[in-house]
Amino acid sequence: MTQVAPYRALAQCYDAVMDHVDYEVWVELIETLLEFHDHAPGDVIELGCGTATFSCLFAARNKANYLATDASREMLCVAREKARDSDIEFAQLRFESFDDQEIFDTVFLLFDGLNYITDEADVLMLFRRVYRALRSGGLFIFDQSTPANSLNNLEYFRDAGRSGLVSFIRHSEYDEETAVHTTRFEITTSDNVFEEIHFQKCYTGSQIQEILEKTEFEIEAGYDGFSLETADTESERIHWVVRKH
Repeated sequence: MTQVAPYRALAQCYDAVMDHVDYEVWVELIETLLEFHDHAPGDVIELGCGTATFSCLFAARNKANYLATDASREMLCVAREKARDSDIEFAQLRFESFDDQEIFDTVFLLFDGLNYITDEADVLMLFRRVYRALRSGGLFIFDQSTPANSLNNLEYFRDAGRSGLVSFIRHSEYDEETAVHTTRFEITTSDNVFEEIHFQKCYTGSQIQEILEKTEFEIEAGYDGFSLETADTESERIHWVVRKH
């Protein structure tokens, strides 16, 4: 078995791993948030776009100049093929490399992307970079998976699946003391077996709020899951809407 960096092999079967996600519902939620907060998407950058399923759906339904970015070259390769008939632009970009060379109206960071930043100081640095990259009045919409999500879904910690000739086995563990969710993938292709280990920090809503309060962002809302209800300590997923003034 060959150990590789996250998403290097997983890109080949990522869409099968995410088959349970209703992307249309996710797009509809983001559209609702934009409307509720009276904001036109305009020039958009998505951080951590993965294979661009969300990107393609959103760009097809909304008037926006869309730049989709991801740190993984392999994920972007799948994304570009999926979006070949769209006007979406793509760029390889790591969170720590995101700067303010371009200015945007809207920034998205979804699908647990934030949780891959396992140090609070790095989360703060990213928030400040995003702030500088937004126009006045711009929105940053992002989500987070909380400890409750890991603790309430232990039955889903092991599963398996297949995409064409590529199969995967997933096994997760959650450490309550460190709040780190570790996922190990065994990915079997026609010529090799790969292992990827993914680490995610499960921040509480109050932790993210405290970090946001160290920035110049105005916190407009933190929503519970896929609703417009205010998030609380029981929320498994929180969607944040913050604005630059």
